Parts: sequence; structure tokens; C-alpha cells
Amino acid sequence: MADGTTNKNVIDGVHPSPVAVSAMAAAISSAVQAIDGSAPVTDTTPNAFTFTDATNAAPSTLTASNAITVSGINAASAISVSGGEYQINGGSWVTAAGTVTNGQTVKVRLTSSSAASTTSNVTLTIGGVSDTFSVTTAAAAGQTGLLTRTATLAAWDASDRTTMFQSADSSVPVTATAQPVARMNDKRGVYNYHLIAPTDAQRPLPTGGLTFDGTDDSLNFAFAGTGPTLGTMIYIVKTTDTVGSIGNNTSSTTAFHGAFKSGDTASSSFGNNASSHKYFKNGTQITSNNHNLLFTNICDGVANILEVSTITMTQYASLAIAYSRYDATFMASGVIIPIALLDQNASDYADALTEARAFEQAIIGRLGI
Repeated sequence: MADGTTNKNVIDGVHPSPVAVSAMAAAISSAVQAIDGSAPVTDTTPNAFTFTDATNAAPSTLTASNAITVSGINAASAISVSGGEYQINGGSWVTAAGTVTNGQTVKVRLTSSSAASTTSNVTLTIGGVSDTFSVTTAAAAGQTGLLTRTATLAAWDASDRTTMFQSADSSVPVTATAQPVARMNDKRGVYNYHLIAPTDAQRPLPTGGLTFDGTDDSLNFAFAGTGPTLGTMIYIVKTTDTVGSIGNNTSSTTAFHGAFKSGDTASSSFGNNASSHKYFKNGTQITSNNHNLLFTNICDGVANILEVSTITMTQYASLAIAYSRYDATFMASGVIIPIALLDQNASDYADALTEARAFEQAIIGRLGI
């Protein structure tokens, strides 16, 4: 060139140099790709992915999905979750939005419902493509087996509003938690041990199954004059009361069971016949016999399963739930749900007890208590 510098785009002052040829070729290629659409394009929309829904899940349990593999993208894509958490390549579980790349694996998880036969969902979205992982809890254990057992003298279902009535004659059904319960029918139907409030003022509410006010609420049933004489009464109890009694004879001050009282560590019984009554909390026997021990075991605000066995039923003209004829201070408050009355002398007693325990757990989950 006239100024003495070298023009790298030409040689011998006329022909294009290799550098120029390469640059021109690249320019031409880019132009062609732009025209025919063959140029690489950033793609952050993945191929569709699918989670396999879970059924018969345990209640209140963290449940994770199968892993899906991200495909069909050539750049990092946005990822987000609703209703649960997600995990990339086996890393930490997170809820915050992030990014994911091609070939990475992703799982989601959520906590299943506390109720039976209930579906919960978590939805994952990657680059605008979504799928939902659904988790459905198992159906509640029914009373079918329990209701056919010879050992089952009575069975009640506090989760079944069709068995509850605002009137003792069963003419007015209970359809809402604000409506008091005057009657809850025995579904076994052999002795028809229907639970009935003595007066309208003594009706408990169906909140949490059955909630008693600790003042005068009670549900009673009269024992049959004939039939088995040794029984096990099974309850769900959820209370923080400091003194009360679970079951009483409505016409006696001496026949009762499940008496509890905070601080009463004297050798006083849980109820009459302390030498023969046996108490089990969640299947484990409570071995001592003072009121304070029963208080510490069942008055913790948690739904506990209480079994009172070796009840001499001939000592009871009738059984009153949560009521105390012995002492007004022993009127119990909180959730007290009778489940079943079993004949301990029946050949299928052990099977009936197992089924009653399973049903209790189902009721706790079904009612969310």
C-alpha cells in the first residue's frame, strides 16, 4: 500500500488472501443459514415429561416421584415447582425456582394428606412444560370385619355423620359440626347399644369426632340384661383436661373406669376393680394404678387409643361416656370417641381387637385429630 502497510485481504495487490476468503465464506454461510433456517437456535423448551402418580400412600408421609430426565433443550431452562419440592441429579430438595440443563434428572415430592382417600398434588414446570405428580392416600380401614365378629358387642363410627342425630329419636340428622349430638347409633346392631344424651343440654358436639364440655355432656347406653359379662371398651381420647373419668355407671358412684387426675399419685385406682381392670395406651399396657399416671399418659393433647379391659359389665346398669356420678370434678372434657365394646370371652376376641385398633387409626386419620 502507498503508506507502506500490508493489506492482509489481498496478495500481489490483486487476489484475495486466504484470510479474506475464509471471512467471506463464513459471511456467506451465515447468510445462507439465516435464509434457510439452518442456523443453531437456542431451545429451552424441553420434551414432555411424565410423573407416575402414587396411590395407597400412607397418610402424612413424604412421598417422592420417579425421576424424569430433561431432554430436548440446548441451553439452561427455567425450573419451578408448586405444591412441594424438587431435586436435581440427587441433590438437595428445594422450593425456589432455578435452572436445569439437558440430561439432568429431576424428582418432586410432597407430604401426603393426613386424611384417607385424599389426593395431594405437586406440579413441576420446566421451560413452560409442566406435569403434576399426584399422591392419593389409602382408603380408610372399614368396619366390615369388626362388624361381623362374634366378639363385637357394639361398634360406633364418629366419622360417619349418617349415624349421628340431633334428636334422641333419630328424626333430626347431624349435618354440621355446630349441631350437637343427641344420638350416635351402634352399627353392630346385635344389642343396639346406641349412644344417647340424657337431655338436650348434655349433647356433645361432633367436632373432632365427639367433643365433651366437661360440665354435663354425656352419651349413654344401657347394657343388655343378658349376654357376655366381661368386656373391653375401646376409645380414642384427645384431651388436656387435668381431672376426669372416661366411663361411668349412670346409677352408681362406685362403678367407673378411666379416672385420671393430675398430681394424684396415691394408690387410688383408675376405676373400680382396679385389681382386674387393665389399661392400654396405643397397645401398650399402663402397669400402675394411680390417677396421675393415667393423666400423664392420655392428657397430652394427642389422640391416644385407650383400651379398658376386664370390665365386669354386670356392675354397670348403663355406661355414660365422659360423665361422673362419683364426683362432678371428674366430668371429662375434650375429644372422647367410643370405638367398640368387645366380648373378651369370645373365640375371635383377638381378631376383633386387632381390627378395632386398625379402625381407630383410620378414624384418627379420617377426622384429622
